[in-house]
Amino acid sequence: MQGRSILIIAMVLILLTSLGPIEQQVAARSKSIHTVGIVYFSSNDCPHCRRIQNEIRRIQRRYPVKLRSFNIDNLKAYELFSKLESIHSTEGFGVPLIMLGDSILMGEDEIKKRLEPTVRRLMKSGGSPLPYLGPIASQKRTRKELAPKCPNCDRRPPTVGEEWGKVRTFIDRIF
Repeated sequence: MQGRSILIIAMVLILLTSLGPIEQQVAARSKSIHTVGIVYFSSNDCPHCRRIQNEIRRIQRRYPVKLRSFNIDNLKAYELFSKLESIHSTEGFGVPLIMLGDSILMGEDEIKKRLEPTVRRLMKSGGSPLPYLGPIASQKRTRKELAPKCPNCDRRPPTVGEEWGKVRTFIDRIF
């Protein structure tokens, strides 16, 4: 009789200790499901971007969001921005730009008008992961290589550095 009680108590303790990790996994899963992933592109010299950052902070205080910010003054972030622009837009992107769920919001007015309702809609549907940004190319390209090409001749315009190089070469030949 006593052995049976000890066995039952041992089984209950084992069961209770094994429930802890399961509860933690369920809590973690439900927490990740109810967050909204936001990708934000900005630039240092953009006054609209600075105002939108305040809007994003306000949204972060009100809703559980996971934010991933990219400053396009950084070459890798600019490359990613250009890649997403070529995939998602025929008219071009500008900053500030926010991607969340299935929405792309661009410009201060559109972001201020639609960010919170979109976050609310995504929260009601169980949240959303960060938008897929694709693999980032390991090959480094310069801003010069990413410059838009001329629609008439399919070449890019020369950079200021290239033009100065031509001027220096010309001056060296004369003197």
